[in-house]
Amino acid sequence: MNIINLILYDILFEAKQVGLLYYGAWEESVDKIIMTDTIRSTYRDTHEDEVSYKLGIGNKEYTSLSRNLNWVRKTYGIIFVIDGNKLSQKYRIVPFNYAPYDYGNSNADEMEERVVGQIKPLSKYLIKIIVDWDMFAKARIKPNFNLLHNIFKNKKIEHLAKTAMGMDYKRSFLENNDEFNRK
Repeated sequence: MNIINLILYDILFEAKQVGLLYYGAWEESVDKIIMTDTIRSTYRDTHEDEVSYKLGIGNKEYTSLSRNLNWVRKTYGIIFVIDGNKLSQKYRIVPFNYAPYDYGNSNADEMEERVVGQIKPLSKYLIKIIVDWDMFAKARIKPNFNLLHNIFKNKKIEHLAKTAMGMDYKRSFLENNDEFNRK
């Protein structure tokens, strides 16, 4: 194989490397996400900067994902882990930096990735769902265990719990739902 063939091979067969992406939600919206197998576009780009328009996302609806799991864990109790490499084969994924707009707020470390449009079918890109029971405890939200059981049926789940109340929630859920006693 000569150098030109190697370059062509790389161009044709090398997929964009995005890595894992995270989408956070609470149980009320998770039910709708699982039932429709869709993460709906919930935002519209309002930053009238020339970068958004050069990237082709100016004034378009998008879904906000993050590359920073710790940032998502600070805000949400349920986190969808998505295969960004596979997602990038069908969707336009654009990195976004809040720094010019944030004025010292906490969004600067979010590592946001914007997916133009809604993500459907989500199941094609979903790696697993993380349930952070500590976030439910911190937000003083008593989980609806029956709803969560129906939502998570046949899904790969990772349970996180370090605080006493988070561990109580996890224990309560797993005691009544034997098929989720996986991790």
